[in-house]
Parts: sequence; structure tokens; C-alpha cells
Amino acid sequence: MSVMLPHSLEALTRPAVPAVEAASFRKVNRWLVWSLVAIGAVAYLLRVFVVAFHPHQGHWFHEDTIFYLENAQAILITGLPTLNKAPIGFSYILALLLKFGLQPKAIAFMVQPIVGALDCLLVYVLCKKMCRPRAGLVAAAICAVHPSLINSSSQLLSEDWAVLFLLLGLIAALSHRRRSLFAAGLLMGAACAIRSPCLAMLLGLVLWLMWTDRERGGRRAAALLLGALIPIGVVSIHLSIASQSPVFVTLQNTEANTVKPALGGFEALELEEQFRRGSYFDFAWHHPLLFAEERMISFITFASPWPFGDDRSLRRKGIMAFSDGFVLVASLIATISLWRRNPRSPWFVLVWLPCCLCFFYTLFFSNPRYRVPTLPLLVAFSTMVLLPQAAHSRIYTQFQSRLRRPEAAAQVP
Repeated sequence: MSVMLPHSLEALTRPAVPAVEAASFRKVNRWLVWSLVAIGAVAYLLRVFVVAFHPHQGHWFHEDTIFYLENAQAILITGLPTLNKAPIGFSYILALLLKFGLQPKAIAFMVQPIVGALDCLLVYVLCKKMCRPRAGLVAAAICAVHPSLINSSSQLLSEDWAVLFLLLGLIAALSHRRRSLFAAGLLMGAACAIRSPCLAMLLGLVLWLMWTDRERGGRRAAALLLGALIPIGVVSIHLSIASQSPVFVTLQNTEANTVKPALGGFEALELEEQFRRGSYFDFAWHHPLLFAEERMISFITFASPWPFGDDRSLRRKGIMAFSDGFVLVASLIATISLWRRNPRSPWFVLVWLPCCLCFFYTLFFSNPRYRVPTLPLLVAFSTMVLLPQAAHSRIYTQFQSRLRRPEAAAQVP
């Protein structure tokens, strides 16, 4: 026979939490909160500083910003975009911000740095979701000061927003619940509408789910795709109505018939050369060696840490390229190390998705900006793998023992 106890009596019957444990938990919690606040503040201030004091005036206004802003104005006036050269998902975000009265310069100085700082904090959440909160703090701090991510946040471009939705989608996908996977699809579909190369990451995640879970992987992948088709479908329908022809996500060309890859970027083709090349597949079929050479140049541009180019900003490009190269090399070392220890680790999804984007980029595009969305994932992966190994290395343990010797000597009576 069970007896109902009063609330006060019931509380007395519960096991009490030791005061020392509760105090230490509050101390750790307070330290974690202040660490995240400091990382977010540093990330925001660095991005605002670059926008305000960049040596090139008007650095925040990129040439692609024109297309985004004109589409945003057209969406506000007519409800449909007018320029279909670039993905229009970012234009919908700009239209919303403009409707609230924010001017483009205010968006560049206030909103873009906030989104960049949020991306850094989401890297911590992603690592924590994978049971590595300490590594997440280090990864978030690295993203806060990474030159390429700072430069991306200091311009009115779509990369930071794509990273925001991509990270939110991955965090939701790691919950392994069907509703969470549908929400992850919505978020990753929004990332695809903002940056079309994110389609490669979406398809990569679908393949990953089906490969790692043979029993429920198909249903989980279907839930993810169903959610992703909603924002992709909305954008495609709007573009099809505006263009009066079927369009999927964007009318942006594969760039094989309008530009050719060059080390560090691309070169525009003359009209005669564009006509001679024909379509992407015609060029690949009739000029296979030249096609393979240009695709190799695209791969080198994507993966190389060398700052190709001869313009005045080569030093700035060099800082970004070498920092990107450091992340790529660290990711390669981490991949080899983790593969030797646990080839079935779920952490490999953070490398698999950038590999899918690299393959997509190498086949179709010629702009090094496309590797920006991969950097937070690679930083998170390499930090989670390499930081525990560094903590158990001989150099670190010797350093720790030397620090503890004076404390031990002081405690001896």
C-alpha cells in the first residue's frame, strides 16, 4: 500500500546533492557561460573592426551584393526576383531586413558580424552534441579568429547565412528523431536556397544516413529530404515564375561555358570562346584533356594553401589561404588518426560533407569562396580528434608535471 507524502516530506526523502558537487557544478557552468560570451564578443568585435577599418573603403559591398540587393528590392515591390544569376535565398533575408528599416550598410556593420559570431557559438553546440564540449570551446575560439571567416562576415554576402543554417541543420540531424530530421531538412534546404553548392552537403548527408543505418536509414533520409524540398521548392517555383521557364534553385551556370578556372579564381571568356565551347557536357565530350586540366585547376584552387594571384591584396589573400591550408592539413591528420583508431566513428560526417562539396566544386565551379562553408566543420572535426591526443602527449604531460612540482613542494611541511 503506497502512502502519498507531502511535498516537504517528499523532498526530505530524496538523496541530497553534496554541497561541494553543487558548488563545483555552478562554478563550471559559470566558467562555460563566460567563455562562450567572451568568444562571441571577440568574434563580433573582430568582424566589426574589419568592416570599419578595412584598407579598401567599401570592402563590405562586394560585386555580388548588387544582385542580392536588387533581388531583395524586387521581392519587396513585386513579390518575385528579377535577377536569376545567383541563388536568391539570401535576397529573401535581405528583403526582410530592409522591410524592418535596416539599410545595407547597417546590415553589413551590425547583422553580418552577429551572424558570424553565432556561427562560432554553433560550432561549440555541434561539438557538444558529439560529446566533446571542451574541444567545442577551442573550435569556437579558432573560428572566432579565423581570417577567412572574419573576411566573409565583413562583406554583405551569403556565406555566413548558409553556414548558420547548415550548422543548425546538422545539430538537428544528430538528434536522430524523425521530427528533428524533418527540421534538419528544412534548415539544410534553406542553406541550399542561400548557397546552391550546399546541395552537395545535403545529398552527402542523405547518403551518410542510409549508409550508417541500414535498418532505419532510408526512413530518416526520406524525412530529411522531405523537409529540404520545402524551401528548395519555394525558391524554385519563384524563380520559374520570374523566368517563365523551369528552374531548380538557381539559373547560375556551371561556369564551364562562361569562365574558365585559373589558379586562385577564374577568368571570363570572350563571347567567341563561349560559343566555341558550347554547353558544359559538349565541352567535356569534345575537349576531354582541356576539361580535365581545368577541373584539376579548380581542385587545386579549392584545396591549396597557396595564395595564387598577382593583385594588390595578395598579402591579405595569403593570410586567408594559409589559415585555410592549416585547417585542411589538420583535418587530414585527424582523419588518418581517427581512421586508425575507429573507422566507424560518426565524427567522419564532418569530413564527408566537405568532401562532397569539394567534389561538387571541382566538377562545376571555379571560385575559392565555395570552401568557406566547409571551414567550421573541418575546424570542429580536427579539434575534437587532435585536442585529446595533444592533452595526452608526452610534451603536455611533462609540462603539467613541471607546473605541479612547485605546488607539491610548497605543501611539504
